[in-house]
Amino acid sequence: MKNPLLLHDLLYIGEHQTCNHYRADVGSGFIYEELEAGETERLDTVRRNHLLILLEGRCSLDCNQFSGRDFSAGEMILVPRSAAFSGRTLTRVRLLDMAFEKPESGCDRLVLQSYHTLCRQLRYDFRPTEIRYPLTAFFDLLVFCLKNGMSCAHLHEMKHRELFFYLRGFYSKEEIAGLFYPIVSRSFDFRNFVFENYRKVHSLKELIDLSPMSRSTFLRRFKSEFNDTAHDWMLKQTCQRIVGEIACPETTIKDLMAKFGFDSHSSFNRFCKTNFHCTPSELIRRYRKDVSCR
Repeated sequence: MKNPLLLHDLLYIGEHQTCNHYRADVGSGFIYEELEAGETERLDTVRRNHLLILLEGRCSLDCNQFSGRDFSAGEMILVPRSAAFSGRTLTRVRLLDMAFEKPESGCDRLVLQSYHTLCRQLRYDFRPTEIRYPLTAFFDLLVFCLKNGMSCAHLHEMKHRELFFYLRGFYSKEEIAGLFYPIVSRSFDFRNFVFENYRKVHSLKELIDLSPMSRSTFLRRFKSEFNDTAHDWMLKQTCQRIVGEIACPETTIKDLMAKFGFDSHSSFNRFCKTNFHCTPSELIRRYRKDVSCR
């Protein structure tokens, strides 16, 4: 005999949708997507990290220096905030995207901070982490709720915290550190300051001036948090953002100069030759040719 409680439509959906907390932005949330083969996956990485959970199918992802990485059903990968990202489905895909600025729980933030030393022993290579029980059951239930119209801000917040409970309970420290490697930090507040402000400035000096720290303290703290010098990190971000802007067919060299604070064609030309080994015009032709060939 069929049990009517096994699969049940959401009751009183109108009450859910008229609640002030329905689909409210709480800084963290899950989105369920179904994509056909050949579709493009886009993420807004300006404000948030994205934990991509692949439930069905295969896709190819580019993230910063890692390009053409194939991922399959049963795997999850973190795309960090500010990353240069693009994705393409190779087959029909079902996935969950958990977007978040930082772990909701102070305890989870402390746990990730405690893995800072462990991360120094790992070689990060943008490799996925296996999805296994109880996360398989957790994701199945979450998808069922989302597809039936449950999207209260409190639900997203609770599920965010619940996910970290299962990770801490059933995944090793090495697995967790490897998955969240790009955002493991001694101080989420310092990282948030950097990510909130580095796009607003045109130089490292301007970023330091926005902080309450001396130059020496800022540079020392930055090196400790990002395992890179502030100058090199800012340079990499600028290069990644320039390439991202070029993806828009309407973007011109003049637009790029204005957006990234170059006051002359010669200075922008020197920047491109130093960092991309070509002129701005050659960079645009090269990148757009690569995109059109995909």
